[in-house]
Amino acid sequence: MNEFEMILKTYEALDEIKESKEFKEVQNALNILLENSLSKALVDNFVLLKQKYEDVTKYGKHHPDFQKTTDTFIQAKTNLYQNLLYIDYSSKLKAFNESIQFFNDGLNEILKNSVINATKSCQKV
Repeated sequence: MNEFEMILKTYEALDEIKESKEFKEVQNALNILLENSLSKALVDNFVLLKQKYEDVTKYGKHHPDFQKTTDTFIQAKTNLYQNLLYIDYSSKLKAFNESIQFFNDGLNEILKNSVINATKSCQKV
């Protein structure tokens, strides 16, 4: 198999992943999460406060807004993570990531007995 064929097979595998039940469930859960006004507000607030938190933590605990920013960020994170739509999205994302990891582990198992030589082709050891 030459390099072009390998790249083509990779794109075919990606297309199959995008058509998988798990991927579609994650996409659907994300759409539901972001279409709900309360959940969308929780996500937006979390993203905003996360950025503020990261900006403040660059300067350490001695920044004048460190404690206030940390407390508000923790509360925003807690509110988001307790939202039922987020919980559903998160669990479906976890299941999808586990299936991708299973695929990756299988691929690594297949490739671990191969080496790439100077001509950049795979040969069985």
